[in-house]
Amino acid sequence: MHIRLIPLLAALLLLATGIGSVAAADGEPLVMVMNGTGAYPLLTADNYYQMGLADAKVARHAQAIQEFQQAVALDPTFARAYFALGQSYAALGDHMNAIEAYRQAIALSPGLAPMVQSYLASSEAIVYPAIPSGTILSGSTQPGWQYLTVDNTQGMWDVVVAVSQPGLKTASAAVYVQQGDFQTFYQLIPPGTYNFYISVGKRWNAVTNSFEVNPSYLKWTVPQYLEGSNGYGYTMTFISNKPYPNWFAPQLQYITPQQFPKI
Repeated sequence: MHIRLIPLLAALLLLATGIGSVAAADGEPLVMVMNGTGAYPLLTADNYYQMGLADAKVARHAQAIQEFQQAVALDPTFARAYFALGQSYAALGDHMNAIEAYRQAIALSPGLAPMVQSYLASSEAIVYPAIPSGTILSGSTQPGWQYLTVDNTQGMWDVVVAVSQPGLKTASAAVYVQQGDFQTFYQLIPPGTYNFYISVGKRWNAVTNSFEVNPSYLKWTVPQYLEGSNGYGYTMTFISNKPYPNWFAPQLQYITPQQFPKI
């Protein structure tokens, strides 16, 4: 008698009888269900891939992701399954995982690059948007508030400066200044006492709000009181990593990413 196993029944059989993995004659991995009468092939990596394509076609991307993951678990060299996995991640807005899957597809099969590259670029544009120097990442301007000047003309990296009131874990204001640039942000900082935080690095990730290349985090240990008088403010000057005699350096301490205020 011929029996057709559907996925739900297959899952029940796996729980009831145990599971193993062997290779088919053509080298493709098979999932095997063991019972009292022998071993029967259940689903191959390509089976899961085809199921995933079918679900993705009707926008069942969460289910498709599980099936593509099964496909690459059975066959880690399955480049097209990684590509399809990335597409379903992107369809659900998970562009970080989409990027990882796309890159894996290209690494496994460089011939796919012309097809995958545009999808990869689209997800990267979302995760790593081009941020103009002088962008205010958080906070807003108000009349009478003080300014913040960031002089990064001599700096070695891009810079994010954040100010946060003591005891708070969220930045009152945060600004982004590229290496080699000078920016003044007028009417940005309201009156009050603040801790100043600095993050330096390259390739700002708009999803995690952090640098991905050479990320470093520092805090100026001396809180600053800003009166809020119009026309007054605070200037930060960044220099190279070479020794530089000034009284600011001893006031800076390295902190963990978790200690940096949320932007």
